[in-house]
Amino acid sequence: MRRIAVLALFTACLATKPDPVPPRGAQATPAPPTVALPDLISPAAVFALRTRPDLFLPLLYIKPLLGADVAPCWTDLTAKLVAAWQIQVPLPPRGRDSYFLLEGDLPRAKVESCLTTAIANASVHLREVDGLLEVSASAGRATFAAWRDNFIVVGPYDLVSAAIAPSAPDPRWAPLVTTHGNAPIYAAAIDDTMAKLFGAATTTWRVAFDRLDRSNGSFAGRIVAAFTTAGDAAIVARRIKQGELALPADSPELVDAFKRLTVKQDQAVLTITFDSSMFGGVAPAVLLGFATSILVGSY
Repeated sequence: MRRIAVLALFTACLATKPDPVPPRGAQATPAPPTVALPDLISPAAVFALRTRPDLFLPLLYIKPLLGADVAPCWTDLTAKLVAAWQIQVPLPPRGRDSYFLLEGDLPRAKVESCLTTAIANASVHLREVDGLLEVSASAGRATFAAWRDNFIVVGPYDLVSAAIAPSAPDPRWAPLVTTHGNAPIYAAAIDDTMAKLFGAATTTWRVAFDRLDRSNGSFAGRIVAAFTTAGDAAIVARRIKQGELALPADSPELVDAFKRLTVKQDQAVLTITFDSSMFGGVAPAVLLGFATSILVGSY
């Protein structure tokens, strides 16, 4: 939680005043990006979660704590932050740790200016460490940041350093992190979460909440899971229809809900579509707990 607090302080002030409009005829052609999102996914990463800025938990955590004085920063943040990615890396025996990729037009000079002026009363300290910006508050551990084209890599020193180090990304990530379709919440992974749930090994999987209405709790989305063989995919399709799932907790109502999912097989790939109407008999706490375990990679 302390690391989240420092990260939240960082993300809360990710911009200042808008750039002035250059005179007509003086617009410069922006340089093409040289760093793509897959380049910033550590070779050890197994899970990626993409959210809209308004659903990014550190921002939601810190917003009520900063007060009205930082309203301009929030307005600018909403305009310039495109999306936030949480990348999880296994660190045995501690479990998993995360770093974040903040996507948007957020130049370092403006971020530092906002951090040192807009929330000066929060005792934020900045310094350069090995080319990274170290951001620390009076309470909590330091958070580090590195700028790469249209991304800011934020998190613990070791994970940020590994993410920006020259390396060949796992080729599975490129199609996974470019097929999100701007879904409000999107997760992709190369871990064994779906294998635990369905009982057959997957090579990749992704979950997209394509529609999410927080005003009434309705949602709709899809799971796309790639298995090692078409035979395994067929077995899992049957298990879903029969409710043969290895759930993290005994929940007959959740099993019944899974039986109502729509499953389509294409060779070794299953596309499983769902919406909130299929989970009508599931207690909200049970559904939230299950969805959270999948979306934060803790299943």
